Amino acid sequence: MKKSTKMAIENLDYNDPDYQYMEAGIKMLSKNGYEIGEYNPHCVSAWLIINDHVVGIAIGSSEQEAIDSIVDAGGWDSLKMSDEDYREYDYEGWTDSYIYAGNASEAFWSENLSIKKLVQA
Repeated sequence: MKKSTKMAIENLDYNDPDYQYMEAGIKMLSKNGYEIGEYNPHCVSAWLIINDHVVGIAIGSSEQEAIDSIVDAGGWDSLKMSDEDYREYDYEGWTDSYIYAGNASEAFWSENLSIKKLVQA
């Protein structure tokens, strides 16, 4: 971990409700070769993703890329729509209840999805 990344962790506000997530996000970025304040042409960031009972941190250059990372790692397995539910919701036009995610572009429940950029490398 480089000095700039260590300083970013030291300068976090302990009173921020997302402090622990931000620290974990900075460490995740560093582990994947992205240091705070260094050249980052694709704007790779750490994201806090909450969907129903699933909370996770992922890195990506966009919200969709971060969600895809969580899905591909198996973090949303419990949120995958059944084929029967998917057919019903698709037929009824209730497309605001799910999203396509992951390399396989499978349907996942997203009614309670929230995502927040924690920190950009």
